[in-house]
Amino acid sequence: MKKKSVTTNTLCAGLPSAFNLFLRYAWNLAFNASPDYYYIRKLFEDASSASGFMNDGVFDWDLTGMECAGDQLCYPDDPLSLELSE
Repeated sequence: MKKKSVTTNTLCAGLPSAFNLFLRYAWNLAFNASPDYYYIRKLFEDASSASGFMNDGVFDWDLTGMECAGDQLCYPDDPLSLELSE
């Protein structure tokens, strides 16, 4: 029962308000209702723009090795293979 008592505000603490709005929208959607995909997409596009992100069409899973696009963070294919230096 505890999971049902957690609010969207608690779940989305520290995240852009779009996540809270999306969860409330989804939870209030009737089982057989069709989601308004335009609304959902716009919600996240606006949040993305407001946060300064640009859609460059490059996804994390498209990056290989340590290749990056622009000033984005890059992650190695195998993080365990990195030697940590202090």
